[in-house]
Amino acid sequence: VKTGMPLVLWTGEQVSNCIMRNNLFIGTGGNYGYESTAPMRRCDFDYDGFGGTWKHFLKWNRVRYDTIVAAGKNAPVYRHAVRINPATIFASGIKPPADTKTKFDIRVNDLRIQAGSAGVDAGVALDNINDGFTGKAPDLGAYELGAKLPHYGPRR
Repeated sequence: VKTGMPLVLWTGEQVSNCIMRNNLFIGTGGNYGYESTAPMRRCDFDYDGFGGTWKHFLKWNRVRYDTIVAAGKNAPVYRHAVRINPATIFASGIKPPADTKTKFDIRVNDLRIQAGSAGVDAGVALDNINDGFTGKAPDLGAYELGAKLPHYGPRR
């Protein structure tokens, strides 16, 4: 969850053998939902959700795909990407910050998704990672709908 484009990879170095699944990339806007300037080889990106406003959805290996639908039909990646509404994705009501100086208190940094959002049941099962999902498929993001936040740090 950030200011600007939801996902950016700016490098001239080749990226190889990467797989991405079930992520949420939420931004405020920019030229792309995901822009990669890197030459991508044997990479498999799919079942991710993107929120924000952009001119083109994807730039992959120097080819532009204007919409998620166009990428799903024509790109070598993101056949099942989902458009997410950043204003309503999180049950806590948290939204991307207006600028890079905005800091969120850890007590309000709750990124569990809201029932009825496009991220519910939009993921894919990953062995030993999201085996305990509920519903038709895993949810996008770090938490399954209705799950409690994990406790990090010291305990009594």
